[in-house]
Amino acid sequence: MSRINSILETKAATLVCIAVAIASRIINVFFVSYAGRDKMVLVMQSKSLLEGKGFVIPQYFVANPEAVVYDSTPYWPPGYPLFLAPLLKLFNYNIYNATTALDVIVCIALIFIVRKICKQIGFTRAAINMATIITGCFEYTFIHESLPTDSISLLFLLIGFSFLIKTILNEKPGIAWVFATGFFLFLPNLFRYAYPAVSAGLPVLIIAAGFFLKQKRILRTGAILLITVSVLLALFYFIMQKTAGSSGYILATERGVYPENVVHWYPAIPASFINIAFLSSQLIKHAGVGTGPLLRVLEWVNVISIVLICYGIITYFKSKKFIPANGFDWFLFLGFFCSAFIFLSLGYLSATYKMQIGFAGGWNYIYEPRYFAFVFVFIQLCFTAVLFRYRRLKNVLMRVSAFIAAAVLTVEITHNLYFNTKVAMAFRKYKSAVYREQDYNFFTSLIGNIERENPGADIFAASYKDNFYPYMATYLGHKGLADAIRLNDTLPPVKRKTFLVLMLYTPDIPLFEKFLSARSAVNAGQVDYSHFYLLELNP
Repeated sequence: MSRINSILETKAATLVCIAVAIASRIINVFFVSYAGRDKMVLVMQSKSLLEGKGFVIPQYFVANPEAVVYDSTPYWPPGYPLFLAPLLKLFNYNIYNATTALDVIVCIALIFIVRKICKQIGFTRAAINMATIITGCFEYTFIHESLPTDSISLLFLLIGFSFLIKTILNEKPGIAWVFATGFFLFLPNLFRYAYPAVSAGLPVLIIAAGFFLKQKRILRTGAILLITVSVLLALFYFIMQKTAGSSGYILATERGVYPENVVHWYPAIPASFINIAFLSSQLIKHAGVGTGPLLRVLEWVNVISIVLICYGIITYFKSKKFIPANGFDWFLFLGFFCSAFIFLSLGYLSATYKMQIGFAGGWNYIYEPRYFAFVFVFIQLCFTAVLFRYRRLKNVLMRVSAFIAAAVLTVEITHNLYFNTKVAMAFRKYKSAVYREQDYNFFTSLIGNIERENPGADIFAASYKDNFYPYMATYLGHKGLADAIRLNDTLPPVKRKTFLVLMLYTPDIPLFEKFLSARSAVNAGQVDYSHFYLLELNP
């Protein structure tokens, strides 16, 4: 470890680590980036904003496809469409280029804000460089899934976190700096509805710490932060209510008490050290162990890890008589409770909303890995601190745990560097083989073929339970039908030769039996469970 430490302490190592982290992350983002259903919602809103129509989605309906209806439902807060708009304009409305550019900017900024936090909490240069490599090379689920709002909301939370640490450590923080801290703590709410508890909870923690430590400065700072965040949240939701007709959105789900929903939790702690999807694929390939048994084991590892982490943090603060003395202490204190807020809020939502059953099975909040984004980064930084204090660890269990975690994380980082290098050397080959994009790519290719072979014809597109297809059709200048199920009863009236493209997932085909049996729809192709039907309509 001392040999590695001496190498990482050099300025040359700093430059290399930053360059490798940025290069690896850029390759990774270019590889995983794609426009799925969720992203298309916000892309449509961004395009409408550029057209001067506000944050709306144009929709068409079977009964009268000539009339456009604007959907102003705030499925997400307006932050992402707002930030995307200039890039969408810059890249001439090319979705992949614009959204990928935004993701690259955000992910590079993530690397530097993590470095900034590391400096604030007293990490050595070697530790900062190691944290840089981890942040740039780890396969984070919230980046891999390429969903629009995860990375950018985490970025602003970490910026707010950095501001907060500096505010607390400053004996005389300026009022403008305190307001700026509150503003950055609020900003994640512009992108996701999941952050009010965290944004308001952190100032409450500062107030509680001020009371406990009997320090009026900290107490006053916490009060100003809480007022700032509360006013911004209230103003934001008021504007949302007035402009969109609703202050938020949550998928209509039956409310109640569902204790069975909180039995299984996503193993967030193990997932902070290795990509579970990669681990699962290797176990299936080499040992024949399925994903289910692996997750059950990791859930227990997760529980044990949480207990050990809580014990370690409590022991650490007990040795300091529960008085944070420096940047690292405040980082540990705030990060621990911020993570607790995330666990508790996700647990509450899962316990009070009925599990959502979809095409891929059951879904609830506590098994969605993206929601633990802050926890991943916090655990990795805590681990980096432990690793560079390894010789000070007296507890054998802690030393063994740290060694195992280091070994696993090394395998993960090494594999990702190797894979990203392969991707960079043959990008088109690997990108074209990404399975989750095949049906979407087939659809856009099908639309393109229809355009070329039938100039002047209209194109309608519809789908059941996947709005990507009608949204993409509308984005491309055609008409996406929002009520596909009505096709069983009637066809849309047309004024000229029109082609109707209908996409159905395998389980939904029986619902459209009437349409498929009564119309001369042609099977235009199939990609896994996605079936494409083409019907020519004439006046």
